[in-house]
Amino acid sequence: MKGSQGKGKQGKLNKHFSSKSHKSSLQDFVNFCQGDRHIEVLWDKEVRSQLVDDEKLLQDQREVISILLDISRTLARQGLAFRGNENEDDGNFFQIVGLMSRHVSSLKGWIDSRAK
Repeated sequence: MKGSQGKGKQGKLNKHFSSKSHKSSLQDFVNFCQGDRHIEVLWDKEVRSQLVDDEKLLQDQREVISILLDISRTLARQGLAFRGNENEDDGNFFQIVGLMSRHVSSLKGWIDSRAK
């Protein structure tokens, strides 16, 4: 059984992996595996719309987490308490979150969804 085609030459498997047909098929497979490029997604407007909505929600949630972490880091760096004496709503953390929510719509939406 012949494994290679001689010294300094590509073997059959290496030739196949570098061929245009293999690369094209691999790209088609990758597109199939990615949900947003699947043929059903491309044809169905409702599915596409749902994917866009899901991506927007994910981005908003990432932004909210980033803001909450920034607030926490700032309070810790300044050596400030996160909450007040007895009432959590009067604490520094909730006051700053409330302030930020007046200026950041994704944070406001997250707070409103948590209040329901």
